[in-house]
Amino acid sequence: MTATTQIMTEADTCRELVTPKLVDAGWGSAPHVIGEQRTFTNGRIIVAGGRVRRGKQKRADYLLYYRRDYPLAVVEAKELGLPAETGVQQAKEYAEILGLKFAPPTATASSRSTTPPASSARWTASPHRPNSGSV
Repeated sequence: MTATTQIMTEADTCRELVTPKLVDAGWGSAPHVIGEQRTFTNGRIIVAGGRVRRGKQKRADYLLYYRRDYPLAVVEAKELGLPAETGVQQAKEYAEILGLKFAPPTATASSRSTTPPASSARWTASPHRPNSGSV
């Protein structure tokens, strides 16, 4: 990003802030997988006037997997300037749809430091440092 560009998009936030933090925490090394921009629904079926169409698909910025077939958590990033709560709510919704227990908030340069909420107290950022909770 250049000095003249002040806007950091969601894609920039993912690329420059979130992905490096996940990799530094040990995600992305086998068997721990980072799934980026993962579509996990086909979209709601909408019937109107005898016509059938699909609604918008749901896509997570990141799905964190223990193995490729074992998703653990959803991570949502937002562009700088948007409140972190926007991403937290979206991640919680996605985690509920996927039947996951964890949707940890992420802190970016635009938000104050956040800690996992009480509902995800067992969350650890690193797959290599398991804590006392079980999944």
